[in-house]
Amino acid sequence: IFVGTWNVNGKAPPTDVENLKRWLNCSDEPPDIYAIGFQELDLSKEAFIFNETVREAEWQKALEWSTHPKAKYRLVGIVRLVGIQLAVMINYTHFEHVSNVAVDYVGTGILGKMGNKGGVAVSFQLHNTTLCFVNCHLAAHVEEVERRNQDYNDINTKINFKRHPQAIKDHDQIYWLGDMNYRIRRLDTHEVKKHIAMGDLNTILCHDQLNQEKERGKILAGFEEGDINFQPTYKYDVNSDRYDSSEKARAPAWTDRIFFKGKGIYQQLYRSFMELKISDHKPVNALFRSEIGIVNREKYRRIHEDLLKSMDKLENEFLPQVTIDSTDVVFDTVKFREPQAKDIIVANTGMVPVDFKFIQKNDEKSYCKEWLRITPFCGRINPGEKSDIRLEINLEQALQSLDDILVLHLEGGKDLFITVSAKCQRSCFTMSVSTLCRCPVPILNLTPEQLKHAENGQSQVLYSVPRELWLLIDFLYRKALKTRDLFESSALHEEMKKIRECLDSGTLDQISDSPYAVAESLLIFLSFTKDPVVPYHLHKRCIEACESFAQCKEILEQFHKLERNVFLYVCMFLQDLLKYSVDNGLDCHGLSIIFGDILMRTPMRNTPKPHCRKKTRFIEQFLTNDLSDLIQVNKQ
Repeated sequence: IFVGTWNVNGKAPPTDVENLKRWLNCSDEPPDIYAIGFQELDLSKEAFIFNETVREAEWQKALEWSTHPKAKYRLVGIVRLVGIQLAVMINYTHFEHVSNVAVDYVGTGILGKMGNKGGVAVSFQLHNTTLCFVNCHLAAHVEEVERRNQDYNDINTKINFKRHPQAIKDHDQIYWLGDMNYRIRRLDTHEVKKHIAMGDLNTILCHDQLNQEKERGKILAGFEEGDINFQPTYKYDVNSDRYDSSEKARAPAWTDRIFFKGKGIYQQLYRSFMELKISDHKPVNALFRSEIGIVNREKYRRIHEDLLKSMDKLENEFLPQVTIDSTDVVFDTVKFREPQAKDIIVANTGMVPVDFKFIQKNDEKSYCKEWLRITPFCGRINPGEKSDIRLEINLEQALQSLDDILVLHLEGGKDLFITVSAKCQRSCFTMSVSTLCRCPVPILNLTPEQLKHAENGQSQVLYSVPRELWLLIDFLYRKALKTRDLFESSALHEEMKKIRECLDSGTLDQISDSPYAVAESLLIFLSFTKDPVVPYHLHKRCIEACESFAQCKEILEQFHKLERNVFLYVCMFLQDLLKYSVDNGLDCHGLSIIFGDILMRTPMRNTPKPHCRKKTRFIEQFLTNDLSDLIQVNKQ
C-alpha cells in the first residue's frame, strides 16, 4: 500500500510529470493500492464556498499518468472538500475483490463547510479486511494547538459512512495522512535551522507539537508513525529547497504526516520528496506491507452447509437472543449545538451470531430523527459478546423536547424498541427575528406567557434589530474591523458555548475575547433563525433581479419590516468591513458568497448550485451601492 500526502498550495500539476512519477513509484514492484491525499488543491473563493474546481480533474489525470508503469489501476473512490482531496486506486487484478465502498467528509470550518480545513475519507472492504484512508488539513498557526486537536477529534467522530463499518475506528486497518499543521514549540527559526544543518533532527522532534499532543492522549490514540529521518516538510520558498526567507521567516516543521493503525501493517518506507518544488510544502510518502484476510470459499461453503443442516434440526433453540441494558434513554436538558451522547449495550445471550440493524418505521423516511445519530446502526454480535451502540443528539431547531422510538431489528428474530427523549432549552439562535425584537429580556429570562405573546406577534416591537444581533456586530465593530481571516477561521467549541450562554441569559458584560468566535456566532445566528432573513417566497424574484440594483431595492420593500432592518444592518456592517480590506484581507465578492448563501438559505440542506452565484450577485448589489436612502427612522 502506497500512501502519499502533499499540500500543493493551490498549484496546478507540474508540466513535467517525471518528478511526480518518481514520488509515486518508490519501489521496483508496483503497489497494490495507492492512497494519495492533497491539501490546498484550490485556494480560490469559488472553491472555498461552492466546492467547485477544475483542479480535481487536473490532478487526478496527473496521478493516473504517473502511477507505477508495471501495473494498471482502477479508482476505488475519490472524495474532495474544497481543497482537500483523497483518491484511492487499486491494481485492477484486485478490483473484483473490492466491496462496500463509501466516502464521507467533515468540514471543520465555520458551519462545518466554510474554509479550507477538515477531513475526507474513503472506506472499503478488500476480501475480508476493511480499510479506511483519511486525509486531513487541520488549523494553521503555531499557537492553535487546541484548535488542531479539536479539528482532529471532530473528523474522527463525525465521519459517517452510513454503512458498516460506519465510523473510522471500526475498520480493521486505518491510514491517516495529511497536512496536520502541528509546529515546533519553544525553538525559534534560527535554532531549528541550526539543528537541521547539523543533522540533529531528534532535538527538533522533541519539541514537535504533534508528538507532544499524542503522548498526552489528546489525538491519534493507538496510531503509529514510522521513524522520521527526513527534514521538516514546511515551509519552503516556492521553486527551491530554501526554508522560508520572507519577513515572517516561519520555523520549519513536520506538518505533513502519515499514521497507521491496525493488525498486520508493516511500514517499509517513510520519507519526503525534495524534487517537487512547486509548493511551499514537500510531499511525503510511505509504503506499507499489509496483511489482508481472505476467506477460503470452499471451506466456507462446506461449513455453511453443515451449519444449515444442524440449524434446521434445532431452529427454535437457535433463534437470535439479545439483551439491552437500557430501552429507555433519557438525556439531560439539550442546548443549541451542544451534542450529548449516551451508550447502550446490546449483548448476545443466544447460541448463534446475531446480525442487527436499526430500521425505519412504516411512516418515516429514516431509522431515526435528524437530530439523532446512531453508531453503529448495524453490525454482527457473536455469542457471548456485546456491542456498544452510541446515541448522539444535537439540537439545531426550536423544539421543546426530543422524542423518538427506535426499532432494533434482529435478522431472523424479533424487533426490539428503544425510546429516546430529552427536554430542550430555548435559545435565541433558533428564534425568529420578529420574536427576538419583541423580547424585553434575554430569551432564558422570559416567562412562558411573554414568549407566547412574542412568538404570536402580540407584544410590542422593542428593537429595530434583535438585541443579540446588535451585540455580536457591535463587538466586531469595536474589535475586529482589521482582523484577518475573520469568516474563515472557526473557533473552539468552548468559546462558542460561552457566547451562546451569554446571549441566551444576558449574564456577561463581555460576550467574548475572540473575534473569530464572535464572527462565527454571527454566521450561525443568521443561519439558524427560524426563517431566513430574505423570505422564502422572494428568493426567485431576488435571483431574477440580481443584475439591477433598482430592481433589488424594489424587492427589498416587500420584506417584512424587521427582516428588512436586519438585512440592511448586516449589509451596512459588511460595507464598513470592506473599508478596511487592506488590513483584514476581505473582498466584496468573498463576503457576498458567504452571506448570500446564509441570508437567502433554502428550506432544503442541499442548495441547488446554479442559484448560488445569483444569490452572491444579489448581495453584491447592496455592498457596492449607497444604502443611505433605504434607511427608515423608527419613530416608536
